[in-house]
Amino acid sequence: MRNTVRRLSPLLVVVSTFLALHSYVVSKVYADNESREYKLTDLALFTRSIVLVREYYVEPQRVAPRAMFIAAIDAIQRTVPEVLSTHDESANELTVSVDTTTKKFATDGIESPWEMSFKLKEVCHFLDEKLGAHVDRREIEYAAISGMLSTLDPHSVLLRPDFYKEMSVSTRGHFGGLGIVISNREGQLTVMKVLEETPAARHGVKALDRIVTIDDESTINLALSDAVNKLRGPVGTQVVVGFMRKGWTDAKKKTLTRARIEIRSIESRSLGDGIGYVRIKSFQANTSGDLVKHIADLKRKNGGLKGLVLDLRGNTGGLLPASVRVADLFLESGVITTTVGMSDKVREPHRATGEGTERDYPLVVLVSPGSASASEIVAGAIKNNDRGIVLGETTFGKGSVQVLYDLPEIGRKAVSALKLTIAHYLTPGDVSIQSVGITPDIGAMPVMADKERIDIYNIESAPREKDLERHLSHSSAKTQEKPTLSLKYLVERPKEGVDRDDPDSGPFVVDTPVSLARDLAKQLAEAKIITRQKGLEKGRVLVLKREALERGNIEKALAKLGIDWSPGEKKDGADLATSVSATNAGKIGAGDKVEIELSVENKGSAAVHQLRASVKSENSIFDNRDFLLGRIPPGKRMSWRQSVTVPKDTITRRDTLTFTFSEANGVIPAPQTIAIDISGLPRPLFAFSTRVVDAPGGNGDGLVQAGETIDLVLSVKNIGDGKAFETHATFKNLNGRGVDLKAGQARLDNLAPGEIRDVRFKFAVRDAQTGPLKFEVTVADLTLREYISEKISLPFAGEATGKKPATVNEMVRVDAESVEVREGASKGTRVVGTLAKGDVVASFQLEGLYRQVAVGKEARGWVLESTVKAAPGAEAAYNFAPFFQRQPPKIEATVAQNDLSTTADKVRLTGTASDDRKIRDIYIMSNEKKVFYAAAKADSPKSLTFDTMVPLKKGRNRVLIVARESEELTSRRVLMIIRR
Repeated sequence: MRNTVRRLSPLLVVVSTFLALHSYVVSKVYADNESREYKLTDLALFTRSIVLVREYYVEPQRVAPRAMFIAAIDAIQRTVPEVLSTHDESANELTVSVDTTTKKFATDGIESPWEMSFKLKEVCHFLDEKLGAHVDRREIEYAAISGMLSTLDPHSVLLRPDFYKEMSVSTRGHFGGLGIVISNREGQLTVMKVLEETPAARHGVKALDRIVTIDDESTINLALSDAVNKLRGPVGTQVVVGFMRKGWTDAKKKTLTRARIEIRSIESRSLGDGIGYVRIKSFQANTSGDLVKHIADLKRKNGGLKGLVLDLRGNTGGLLPASVRVADLFLESGVITTTVGMSDKVREPHRATGEGTERDYPLVVLVSPGSASASEIVAGAIKNNDRGIVLGETTFGKGSVQVLYDLPEIGRKAVSALKLTIAHYLTPGDVSIQSVGITPDIGAMPVMADKERIDIYNIESAPREKDLERHLSHSSAKTQEKPTLSLKYLVERPKEGVDRDDPDSGPFVVDTPVSLARDLAKQLAEAKIITRQKGLEKGRVLVLKREALERGNIEKALAKLGIDWSPGEKKDGADLATSVSATNAGKIGAGDKVEIELSVENKGSAAVHQLRASVKSENSIFDNRDFLLGRIPPGKRMSWRQSVTVPKDTITRRDTLTFTFSEANGVIPAPQTIAIDISGLPRPLFAFSTRVVDAPGGNGDGLVQAGETIDLVLSVKNIGDGKAFETHATFKNLNGRGVDLKAGQARLDNLAPGEIRDVRFKFAVRDAQTGPLKFEVTVADLTLREYISEKISLPFAGEATGKKPATVNEMVRVDAESVEVREGASKGTRVVGTLAKGDVVASFQLEGLYRQVAVGKEARGWVLESTVKAAPGAEAAYNFAPFFQRQPPKIEATVAQNDLSTTADKVRLTGTASDDRKIRDIYIMSNEKKVFYAAAKADSPKSLTFDTMVPLKKGRNRVLIVARESEELTSRRVLMIIRR
């Protein structure tokens, strides 16, 4: 038996030693951290991150302290509205402003990580001193770390505690839980799947059961992540869950004891004829062990295994050791992968071992653009060691290795983590796939052809590593290869929400890649071929037959659309005249359809064949479209029209569409361009107010008391210029178990400008509270993506006394100039509107100094008894002015000369932000870079003007204007400007 114990290379010795020491240090500092007070100026997390970057980052030459410092400050100003920074490179000077206070910092001496850290501490001391207490100092440090890391590569990032916790669960492969998969379905927390032999299964929980309570807390509007956190917990602990099922009249509570739940990263099935199918979703600590079990199960059910299809499509990666063990399962010998770090000075080869190898049957590996990292290691090892055939599309191209380092949080138990790139990995033969990917042996590209759209040549649009900013490169990466064999296959357009690269997004189907892989594995099994090269030779005829079949299917689909896609022979004499047009000369409203027509006339003496045009545009709804015309005989004119629906949420913009041509025999017309002007819809803007109604669920005094059931009336007004379409109002409980939310969702569709509508939410107060009740109200138009969301507080009046206000039934007349109408019979309750002198209203109850009056068909409020007089026999006549407690600012903005498509490197932007009460400040971002900030002045608190030059980069520029009344009450306006 081969000795499987390997000597660690210097790279892993360094990393392993550090991790051991780091884990010891982390455990030592936890207790101290929880007792210490957090101070921004310590920059403890930032300093620890710098130490790790300096010691272990894969490419030390990328560590540029000065650039990292500037990026850290940029990230801070993106996070904190009050902060604005500008860097004068020629003067080596950084100017940082907080509101109206400004300070300059020299940047010419930042040559080392330590100098960067010291300089950042200077800036943070200034920020800490000038920023108000409302600004979370931890967010500033988080932003600085993220900004600093952004200068390295796309995969070196800071993981905040919540994300790190969830990521740790997914890579560990198990957690303490109940064994259910949950989702928000139609606004309700719903069980989507129940795993076998788990606590949920043993208690009879079924798919589509709704979870209505968790430990007696209502799940209405509970965030999915919060629900998961409440359901998970230490193994052996209990949780009480209330379930509701179709046909039940009442919810049933079940006390469930949490157990160890394994996250299943593998699924398998038989494809018939002794061919097995295994899909690996991600690489976790338990993946290789699970794979062995699945293969054994396939062998048992099929009386052996003649071939295997290993599906890695959509597998974004996971743990490097797990991928090495999976590849090792299929390889007797050879290098699986080699990790290289410290500028390639240190190498760690991972070699296959002979023990337990699955080597008696052919292997076909399926890959896609979503196959990345660990899945690329497996595919590359199997391909380059001649073990199996790779089929599908070129993979993502991530050839780097990351390590997670714990970053304990001072003052709390939470732990952040630094995910740092420490090495490249090389496939066998010392070849890097970084930014290149694994090229399949057999290319299989899905194409679509229907009346809606034709995608035959531009289907290859999935983003890859090479498309990411600051992606790494490696000297051993080869230029993009071509598959030995390839085909395109026709597919139906996927339904909305179904991702063709993610088999989990729909039911399992034996699609073309799976069926081709199955047939190939079957043929190789019959020929007793298990190696890649011989397999490709043997399978060539099979693949070519399938290619001819699929090509015929595509040509038939095009023929149904009136396109002759025959290749033809080249003959001189073709002369093509092209033109492009669009509905309404390219002036389209958001939500409308635009018909784009490409016409080509052959004025020559020879036909052209397979003529097509490919569209490029900065707007994704137009980009990467195929216009196919096919064969055009002499003297004939062919046209192809595509209808494109412009989404309703599209903002005003101008887009240029460039048509580039190709033809089977090289007859290529000059490119054509057309401009499309889109007029965005006027946007809604929501203001809202709330009022308490405690009758009949309480004593009717308008005060929130323990034991009462409260109706909370939400009044929403559209104060914007445009109609709201699909509008949802939600009410979220932030008080925990003491408050039971009964109803927290409502619809306000098609809310016109100026229109006011009321909806009702309901909650019960179970226990006495120590302070005001806290909730979160959100009103959102899902169509136009406009929303307002803010936390509100309701005064709590203590235990219910059971005493009801005195009943009256009379008319009263307002006897004061302007009378405040409150939601309850107390000065501490909120104002919901005003009545004017002379208004006559009906009165129903008396409580202390207050009188209840009618201010609408169903609306009532309380006024001071001293502000009204009896008006016997009078009829109701009043003009109640509702007071909208939450009314966001309005923004008006103009680009000079309405230049939304320009060749200039900057444009002038002017405008005004106004509010019914006050404007706090306004800031402007151009492509994630803050370019303007101004705070309101004391002499004009309700409006704020701006006039600034906005820098533009080449291509698409997203300009965001944000006006704030408070931390939460904000308005946003987005402009899209194209720099040609």
